[in-house]
Amino acid sequence: MKSKMGVILGVSLAAVLMLGVTYGLWFQALYIYGTVNTGTLDAAWSVHPAWDTEPPDKDFSNITISYEDPYTLYVTVNNAYPCITYYALVDLTNTGTIPWKIYEASLVTEEFPGTVEFVPWDDGFLELIDTPTDHPAIGDKMFIENGTQVHPGESAWGVFAIHLTNDAQENATYTFSFKVVVEQWNEWPTEPPAGYDNNEEWLMALKD
Repeated sequence: MKSKMGVILGVSLAAVLMLGVTYGLWFQALYIYGTVNTGTLDAAWSVHPAWDTEPPDKDFSNITISYEDPYTLYVTVNNAYPCITYYALVDLTNTGTIPWKIYEASLVTEEFPGTVEFVPWDDGFLELIDTPTDHPAIGDKMFIENGTQVHPGESAWGVFAIHLTNDAQENATYTFSFKVVVEQWNEWPTEPPAGYDNNEEWLMALKD
């Protein structure tokens, strides 16, 4: 019985001694401190010539396009009528510090009596522009369409087209909203969070 008690006492003392050694060890903590400077995702519109498909002897309507800030274009067509197409040459420049991709270039307004879209470049447009020497050739450039990736300082080009069908009424005013979203290059395309139909709807909710 004494031998068993001796063994238990010896083991206990050994455990206490080990515990004391463990707590008595010297140590040195090493740290790493970091700074992360994030970039910016930004874009800006630029406006170039605007024109339509009226022949010179029947030039009765016109289109103008302007902007008050780099993010919003204001398009006005005066004395418009069906079956004439109105064009505006624009570019979207990456003014941030990281690459982005174009996402969801589409018409928002429903029940517009016609089409509003970016159309492919056609060299025949040069004949319709009053000052073709001011027109930058865009045949070999990037276009404003879903998936186009644009690096900082670069631009994507597009020909914005408005066409009215015979459903358009006389002496009427129609308005439309067209959106182009840009997303960081490595997150495109992303699925919108649950409860939202698209990423733009989610982004707008975050701003409200």
